[in-house]
Amino acid sequence: MHISKQPVYRKLIERGLYIKLPLLIVVISTYMGFILLIAYKPQILSQSLGTSVVSLGLVMGMGLIFIIQFVTVLYAVLTNKLIEPLISKLRKLIKII
Repeated sequence: MHISKQPVYRKLIERGLYIKLPLLIVVISTYMGFILLIAYKPQILSQSLGTSVVSLGLVMGMGLIFIIQFVTVLYAVLTNKLIEPLISKLRKLIKII
């Protein structure tokens, strides 16, 4: 029997998409939003925050980095919790077959 016909394999693929697609949308939309803001409204990003020399663009860039790090950690946690058990089952099933 081919591995792609196994229910565990199909469930693995479904869960992978269930996890990856929303996280991918979050990362791409925040990144593209930042890039479009740089391209079309750079004056917004050059504004200082209060009386400091820190610009809004710097804060938003750092925010983008933190969002991407959060998504990476979330992906790792969800993968370990939801995907790894299925991979273990599939490995055991392959050894049986």
